[in-house]
Amino acid sequence: MNQLVRTCKCHWLGESYLHWGRAADREPFVPPGTAPRYAPDAPLVGRHMRLELHFDLERERCWGETTHELEVRAAQATEARFQAAGLEIEAVRVEGRTVPFEVSGEAVTLALPRAAARGERLRIAIRHAVERPRAGLYFTNPDPAYPRRFRTCWSQGQDEDSQYYFPCLDAPSFKQSTEALLYVPKGLFALSNGERIEHRRGATRTEDLWHYRLELPYSTYLFSVVVGDFAVGRVEAEHGALAGGFAHGGGDPQQPQPAGVPVLVTLRELRGVVPVAVHEPERDELPVDVHGPLRRDLQHPARRDPGPGAHRIPEELDVVGHGPGG
Repeated sequence: MNQLVRTCKCHWLGESYLHWGRAADREPFVPPGTAPRYAPDAPLVGRHMRLELHFDLERERCWGETTHELEVRAAQATEARFQAAGLEIEAVRVEGRTVPFEVSGEAVTLALPRAAARGERLRIAIRHAVERPRAGLYFTNPDPAYPRRFRTCWSQGQDEDSQYYFPCLDAPSFKQSTEALLYVPKGLFALSNGERIEHRRGATRTEDLWHYRLELPYSTYLFSVVVGDFAVGRVEAEHGALAGGFAHGGGDPQQPQPAGVPVLVTLRELRGVVPVAVHEPERDELPVDVHGPLRRDLQHPARRDPGPGAHRIPEELDVVGHGPGG
């Protein structure tokens, strides 16, 4: 067996990243003829991203303001460019000053009020909106075929789809800490990355506020949002891991849910919460005992008996999410 060495950041274990095998021992996995693709230039890099987002689930609309705290990495910067695929850009401010901008293709570009030198920090705020985004943010709503379907909203930023619902530096090489202020219709639950700072009922006339913050920098595509009518529960898993269960419609997340009801599970790691939403999976997609309570599923991870065609769960993870019927 190859020696265990520290060569990549795709497997986290303990206090370091580990990977099996040395880089020189691995065969190329890129199919022949694949065109080279390089990381984008980075005259500006993100240090922190603050999102104030509002959600209208019925209209499938998301709007708000995203503020980027950036550092200049080039010798000098005279403009800033953010991916913004299909977004309505309403206004842009640099250090509180409104500046002109141009939306071209799937990006928004703005001229800085003055040239910024290497090492300088900038704060750029962009007001934006999108209705029925093409990717990145997804909604479920009742329709004539499914009149009892529940309303939810959730994000899926991988690979580079966060740009479809907020303007950002959308490539895996761009990493920043985040703060999310999620304004949702009264009575709904919202989840995002990191520690929950505040849940303020009646923050506006029609909305509640859910406020989260994660200080550990991470790639933009990993920023996550879930909104819906979820009841919240907490479950102790093996090895001291702390998980939270969320059942739709006010159900008990520690008890079996009727068919078609999603269960959302989070795993609290050292520095934040990683959300995973599962909606009506097929039976062979998540090989767990969905007929037992959530606690039992957490105590019997799918990796012990994945069954034919099942997706194996990494050995270092001991908490799985599940939905009824799968």
